[in-house]
Amino acid sequence: MNDIDPILGISKGRPSALYRFLTNAFLPGVSQRDTIRRFDVVITHNQVPPRTDTRSLHILDIGSGPCLLLRSLLDQHSSPDDHSTLLPAAGRARGARLQYTAFDKSFHERDLLWTKLVSQCQNRSCCFLRPTLRTFDVHNTDILQDQLTRFGPFSLIIVNNVLHELQPALIPTLLGQFSSSLEDNGRLILIDPDPTWCFSAEAWRVGADGMPAVEWEAEAVWYSKFFIGTALTHLGLAVNITPTNRGWEAVGIRQNVLAAGGVAEENIRSLLRSYLTEQHKLELERGRELRRRVQELLKTHNEVQGELHDRVMELAAICISTFRCAEALGEIPNGQ
Repeated sequence: MNDIDPILGISKGRPSALYRFLTNAFLPGVSQRDTIRRFDVVITHNQVPPRTDTRSLHILDIGSGPCLLLRSLLDQHSSPDDHSTLLPAAGRARGARLQYTAFDKSFHERDLLWTKLVSQCQNRSCCFLRPTLRTFDVHNTDILQDQLTRFGPFSLIIVNNVLHELQPALIPTLLGQFSSSLEDNGRLILIDPDPTWCFSAEAWRVGADGMPAVEWEAEAVWYSKFFIGTALTHLGLAVNITPTNRGWEAVGIRQNVLAAGGVAEENIRSLLRSYLTEQHKLELERGRELRRRVQELLKTHNEVQGELHDRVMELAAICISTFRCAEALGEIPNGQ
């Protein structure tokens, strides 16, 4: 029988949920799931804006994961007639293509899934899909920024479950680049976890796998839908935000005239500092509440060890997030 700590449930034979959670938080990538993550929203062919002229339709999928959008496009556009919904016949006759570029930190050109997808595109003489894959480091966005500059404008830019991993100081600039890299009436789709849910009781309820519903990341800075919506409005996009399962989806459509880049980015930077300052205060207060609750639970008997376990996990995550939030504030230039 394993020797189990009566308080934290740490077994010498099998790592506890707390140990696995902290490993995931402090060593991102060690225990990452290799399938669709719980925060991910699947973007399908139905959300691709159809082309109304004879130009190619260019999609940039940032945080593509296993390229579910490309697979959806392949499934729905296997014959020339199928392409009429996205590419008019006149455009296809002039060589218009549906160009799909995937960006992901853990997906590579040598991966079996990617080679199969490319093979499917190449083997269908009637298929107008042209896929490209780029691997990028969320801590070094130069490749991504170069792609936006060199290969825009794009009909659709998707940023799925990526924003919270990026360096906060880059957010104003990247949002500006995303919007300016759209063609007229092009769409920017941003999807990310909602911090309101991340700090809710539901997020920390441990499931059958012994882990909380929330997937915490040590480098994460969570952005609210209010901040994102306001930021995109500053950039001159028409914005619509809808809640998703544990997160939000923001769709920004480029109008004919964008806001002046430098002024808009400075406004977003100021907004970001205010937002992070307020979030930092809320996290500190939540941390104090958790500390008091843990102290109370430590004085009780073993029948509450399950709640103690959950609260210690949440407290550890709040400490990580509070530190990251303070660190992020130091990374963002203060224009004052």
